[in-house]
Amino acid sequence: MNNLPKWTDVADTIIFFVIMLIILLQILNQEGVSLLSLGADVWTAIAAVFIALCALGVSIQQTRLSDRHNRLSVQPKLRLEYSRIAGKRIGLSITNNGLGPAIINRLLIKINGKTYVCNTPSFTDFLPIQQTINSDGKPFSTNVEKGFNYSCMGDGTSLAAGDTIWILYHDNPEPLQIAYWSNAMMGVSIDAEYESMYGQVFTHNLCNVTNLNESK
Repeated sequence: MNNLPKWTDVADTIIFFVIMLIILLQILNQEGVSLLSLGADVWTAIAAVFIALCALGVSIQQTRLSDRHNRLSVQPKLRLEYSRIAGKRIGLSITNNGLGPAIINRLLIKINGKTYVCNTPSFTDFLPIQQTINSDGKPFSTNVEKGFNYSCMGDGTSLAAGDTIWILYHDNPEPLQIAYWSNAMMGVSIDAEYESMYGQVFTHNLCNVTNLNESK
């Protein structure tokens, strides 16, 4: 990370110095004081005041840069990952690839114009019900969607930098669950609302699912 001040920060500091000088000259002009009539002691006092103002400007600018650096040094970044490996866990997980903890306020799944909020009883209702035909030719539910588990997230859930949490998963899936998972997430959009330790709020679309590739 480059901690050197940007040229815009340097320009702001120079502008501040110039403004202070203009204000000082304006005050002297309003008092009817001629610059040529000032004694050495007065010029010394003016220089001391100007230096003090410059020091104040530098201090303010350094505080701004330090605050900006501190915010960037703990900024979280969430990433959604898929897993679809035969004989192992399938599902969705969120990893914090940022530099600081993420405080997750809401996780939203959107599909077919409806929104499902994680950490609510209806969260997994977005999973489609799979039906098949029995020996009598009548449709019935396979209940395959009921085998998926989910983790409660939101309302201030903290995810440390480098940590991962599974939001929807199925352990040791059979071919039926794997085939179901390949189609169940199509068209799903996932949004996350989270913030940093400094209260910076982030709203990101983590994904729009159009294809699920097997994890390696």
